[in-house]
Amino acid sequence: MSMKTFIEQYGFMILLSPLLGSAITGLAGRRIQKKYGARPIGLIACGSVLVSFIIALAAFAAVAGAREGEKTIICIVFNWLSVGDLRADVSFLFDPLSSVMILIVTGIGFLIHAYSTEYMKGDSGYYRYFSYLNLFIFSMLLLVLGENLLLMFIGWEGVGLCSYLLISFWFSEKANAIAGNKAFIVNRVGDFGFILGILALYSLLKDKIFGGGLVVPVAPSLLSFRFLAENVHLINNIDIFGVSAATVICLCLFVGATGKSAQIPLYVWLPDAMAGPTPVSALIHAATMVTAGIYMIGRLNFLFSMSGTSLNVIATIGAATALFAATVGCVQNDIKKVLAYSTVSQLGYMFLGMGVTAYSSGIFHLVTHAFFKACLFLCAGSIILGMHHEQDIRWMGGLKRYMPKTFLTFMIATLAISGVPPFSGFFSKDEILWQAWKTGHQGLWLVGFMTTGMTSFYMTRLVMVTFYGENRLHLRPSTDDRHDHDDHHRDGVKESPSSVTMPLVILAFFSGVAGFIGVPAALGGGNHFEHFLMPVFGHHAVAHHDPMEYVLMFASVAASLGGIGAGVFLYRIRPELPDIIVSKIKMVHRIVYNKYFVDEIYAFLFVSGTMLMTRVFASFDRYVIDLFVDLTAHVLRFKSYISGAIDRVIVDGLVNGVAESFLFSGSQLRKIQTGRIQAYVMVLLFLVVLGVSLVVILKGEV
Repeated sequence: MSMKTFIEQYGFMILLSPLLGSAITGLAGRRIQKKYGARPIGLIACGSVLVSFIIALAAFAAVAGAREGEKTIICIVFNWLSVGDLRADVSFLFDPLSSVMILIVTGIGFLIHAYSTEYMKGDSGYYRYFSYLNLFIFSMLLLVLGENLLLMFIGWEGVGLCSYLLISFWFSEKANAIAGNKAFIVNRVGDFGFILGILALYSLLKDKIFGGGLVVPVAPSLLSFRFLAENVHLINNIDIFGVSAATVICLCLFVGATGKSAQIPLYVWLPDAMAGPTPVSALIHAATMVTAGIYMIGRLNFLFSMSGTSLNVIATIGAATALFAATVGCVQNDIKKVLAYSTVSQLGYMFLGMGVTAYSSGIFHLVTHAFFKACLFLCAGSIILGMHHEQDIRWMGGLKRYMPKTFLTFMIATLAISGVPPFSGFFSKDEILWQAWKTGHQGLWLVGFMTTGMTSFYMTRLVMVTFYGENRLHLRPSTDDRHDHDDHHRDGVKESPSSVTMPLVILAFFSGVAGFIGVPAALGGGNHFEHFLMPVFGHHAVAHHDPMEYVLMFASVAASLGGIGAGVFLYRIRPELPDIIVSKIKMVHRIVYNKYFVDEIYAFLFVSGTMLMTRVFASFDRYVIDLFVDLTAHVLRFKSYISGAIDRVIVDGLVNGVAESFLFSGSQLRKIQTGRIQAYVMVLLFLVVLGVSLVVILKGEV
């Protein structure tokens, strides 16, 4: 059996494995953990994802080894829907784009699972955590591999549900529960736009195909990606309220992407998602949920390319988000919050690439970002463990000598995200910036250029404050009852165990070398990654070497090194300067530190209004609806009382009166039944006398 045939017949096992792992750990995990301990739970959860990773490798090999024009493999499981003109199969699409994505999801997902076995050790919800984690992997794989928009949407909603479960995992703490609710609700706002886009696309295509007289021998699956790629041009000349239908649909779909991939204005859930366990942050923010919007645009690139307006909106929103989040990341003190805003910023870079039609560049940055951001978050988890669950970098310092493996891996990932050559982030960032300039978006290039310098700055600040100087844990104010203030003196800061550091080493390695799959021609490479994705995104004309590319590349590296230099100077050489600068720009610092008060503005405009509306409706329900219902009940009770009284007094009284009269008459007549002849003669005589008297009287009157 060839590899391609194996994937066609058994490719669904890549999803079935983590789904079974989730079911086993979720349904039987409590009993297993109670009887055998936590180890079997970890083995089941990690093993299920490892199986998926092995199948993903086989799928990647099958796609990469296929001949040109045959790099698409379809695994059809069964017909799912066949209602009227709506038809959809449970089928999975393996092609260059999805094969790259499943490698990222399962590979990094497995490392995070392995890391979690140590990080979550001793937690009472250990089995529940891994059940959610496995379900998350299944949902993301369904999103990526679904061969039609409906199947993608189920995976889309699945990762939203799992993110809620994982972010609010420690739900006994109110802040965690609120963070989970926030992620769930904000994503539902975006998903509403996504649903509208799907419905509009389906409706217009259905009218064109079935109402336009086109001959189709077999009822097609209108929302199949293969069918859409071949027929979406049919809606090209349709307007919706004077706007191109393609633009309306793309913007609706993009609203969904802003929710899942945390872009302005729906990014607000992602920083609060730090309430979940750190491995969850790595999983959500690196390789899975937040990349869903990028992947969706890449998968539907043929649709988005029909609307220049929507692409301009995507590129502009992406660039604005990148710069906005970078400014906030420069002043945060929570190590996970810095990385969270870094994720929002890097996602903005990806959207910038997609918006300037550099689809392969956007996916390239998605891949490199998956490695260095997963490494950074897992390093943060290692630091938090070593610092006895402290997350504020102001109370860290000096960790380089206590945690050398964590420091080295964090440093490599920092250089990668900063865009320092030859680390991976340099190649992917530079490609996006060059494509933005080349396509005439010089203003957006400038925004991306500024963001590059700021990224280097806040990451260097994080390294300097966390790993250099003296450890300041003993200076931390004792405000958290969960952590013993004397832990530092009793146990000290120490390196994490190998089960934690080994995933860091692997991720750091790929953070360093992953960029070489996309070395541009200007640097003597063939950009193999772009070539691999050509069957999905199409062929691009080979451009002659433009000297401007070298100029921009040099400027990008200079910005990165400038940001690093500024970070080292301010937080290592002259650590007193930041406080002096802040004292001179207190208002600006307060605004940026408080994230431009966006959460407060949203709370005032939307949350407060919604809460006020719920109170109004509650009052209306209580004082109007309930009053009407209660009044109706009282009226009915009074009516039933009157009816009962009439029935009881009149109807029953009449019936009972007749019965009583007959009983009385009978009782009286019974008295003359004495059995004595004398009495009967006397009665008979009385009646005769009475009768004669009546006759005489009547005759006399006559």
